Amino acid sequence: MKYSILLTGSTGFIGSHIYNFLLKKKISVFALVRKKKNNLKKKKNFYIIYYKKNGEIKKKLSKLKIDTIINCSTHYSSSQQDTEIIKMIDSNIIFPTLIINNLKNKIFNYINIGSMNEYSFKNMHQPLNFYGLTKKMCEEISSFFFKNHKVNIYNIKLFDTYGDNDKRKKLIPTIISNYKNNKKTIINSQNLFLNAVNIVDILKFLEKILLKKIKPGNYCLTSGFVKIKNIIDQINKSKKININISYLEKKIISQVRKKVSGLKYIFVKNKTKEFILNKITNI
Repeated sequence: MKYSILLTGSTGFIGSHIYNFLLKKKISVFALVRKKKNNLKKKKNFYIIYYKKNGEIKKKLSKLKIDTIINCSTHYSSSQQDTEIIKMIDSNIIFPTLIINNLKNKIFNYINIGSMNEYSFKNMHQPLNFYGLTKKMCEEISSFFFKNHKVNIYNIKLFDTYGDNDKRKKLIPTIISNYKNNKKTIINSQNLFLNAVNIVDILKFLEKILLKKIKPGNYCLTSGFVKIKNIIDQINKSKKININISYLEKKIISQVRKKVSGLKYIFVKNKTKEFILNKITNI
């Protein structure tokens, strides 16, 4: 695979795994990063481009020879406070839009990591939350800028993700961390369902795209919905393990269960129970 890729969000969970995957494939990777305070290190075929303000992006990209953009840039928050709204608009809309606008004449592949928060349970034409709205707008903006250019567009939608080296404040790493530290995990409801895809399966799908085995389009990677309480109960019964869980009675906002028109669904095996069990067994 001979590619020259601009990767955004390279310091995040998904982006960092993609970054390592691409380097193993000996693909040239350019990472556009706002701050120097990160764990990124210069390596062969890996180039870090630092910038301070959005106004610098055009100049930073002007001399680059890029054929593919992989957009993992994202900021998630359930809060609608002004500060969080500003961060989501900047990371999820403004930042990728500036990149797309400045590289639209150069690239032939655009791969965007989206979210199933872009759809809601009751009305699949409306986002589930403000975060989903910003991700949906990013997709529509890319379609607008690329409409007169021969660019293969791939939008990959995810419900949730997990995998090795996950330090996010998400459910699966929280359960593992709390077990390690002998702490109780608080879950909002016994009726909470999870549809999580392992980062390994995301990388396999990405490789198929780069090998041109996948046609351009909108895809949803899904492992199916499983009740988290059932997973925990099965783990606790399987061996001498006691994951300490407390369930609240909060109302859960339903995620999309019906198929969304226009999305092609890629089903992968649900391995959340095996992943959690393996991690806590080896603590």
